[in-house]
Amino acid sequence: MFRRVLTWVDEAVDPFPEIKSLGFRSPRHESEKPPCAGETCGRVRYYNDSRGFAKCDCGTFIHIRDVISGELREGARVVFERKDTAKGPEGVNVRVIG
Repeated sequence: MFRRVLTWVDEAVDPFPEIKSLGFRSPRHESEKPPCAGETCGRVRYYNDSRGFAKCDCGTFIHIRDVISGELREGARVVFERKDTAKGPEGVNVRVIG
């Protein structure tokens, strides 16, 4: 029996729940909500674990203390609110979504 896989729906249902127990996560299913109004999406371009900061591909500085969910790493997709500071743009209320 074949099951049809949907690529995008508001409330996506995982068509293969038995695979989740193996630790596999499908790239088609985003568990986090899309960004709200006033939030910015980006991808982590550079991450320094010893100093606890990251630079986003849009030039935004992200400090580890501003991350509210997920774990920063290079290549991770992030959603954040952008705050302009004297040193440049900084991300606050950062959520890692992928």
